[in-house]
Amino acid sequence: MLGRLRGPVVERSEEGVIIETNGIGWEVKVPSSALPRLPHPPREAILYIHTEVGEYFAVRLYGFLTMEDRALFRLLLEVPSIGPTLAFSILSHFDAESFRLALLQKDRKVLQQVPGIGPKLAERLLTLQRKLLPLSADQSQGNSVSLSSGGAPSALAPSLTEVLRALVSMGFRPEEAQQAVARIAPHAQGKTLPELIKEALASMTI
Repeated sequence: MLGRLRGPVVERSEEGVIIETNGIGWEVKVPSSALPRLPHPPREAILYIHTEVGEYFAVRLYGFLTMEDRALFRLLLEVPSIGPTLAFSILSHFDAESFRLALLQKDRKVLQQVPGIGPKLAERLLTLQRKLLPLSADQSQGNSVSLSSGGAPSALAPSLTEVLRALVSMGFRPEEAQQAVARIAPHAQGKTLPELIKEALASMTI
C-alpha cells in the first residue's frame, strides 16, 4: 500500500497536487487547510498518503503534510456516518490543531460549521477526545513544525499538544491535562511553551 510520496510538484490546483516519482504522476487530494503550505512547481514535496478504494475499484489518494494529520484522518473514519469525503471536508475546514482544540473545548457549534455535521454527528465527534492525546504523542515524530512557502519555520504559537505531552510526562492523568489545556487555549496565541506549561499548571491548582 502506498504510504508516502516524495517528488517534484508538477501541477497544483484547489483540490490538490500531482507529484511525479519515477516518471509517474500521482494525483493527490490535499485538504485546503494544508494547501498554502505546499510548494509550487517544480519544488519537491513530501506527502503522507491514505489510499481509498471506492466503487468499481476507483482509487483515490489523500495526502497530508504530517503523519499526525494522516492519523487524524484515519481516526475520523472510525466515527459512524463519517466516510472519506466528510473526513476530508473536516480537515479542509480545520487544520489539525484547530480541530483538536474544538474537541478539547467541546465546541459543538464550531464543529457544526462543517457542511454535513449536525448536532448528533458533533456529539459523536466529541467521543474522539480521549484518543487525541495518544495520537499526538505517538504519531507526530517531530513532524508538527510546519514550513512556510519559503522553507523557514512559520511563526505559529507552540503546539498545544506539546503542553499535553509535558503535563502527562509530569504524572498528570490525560483527562486532567486535556482539561488544563482547554482552559488556557483561548489565550495561548503568541506565548512560549514554558509560559503555556506554567499557565496550565496554575489552572490545575485553582
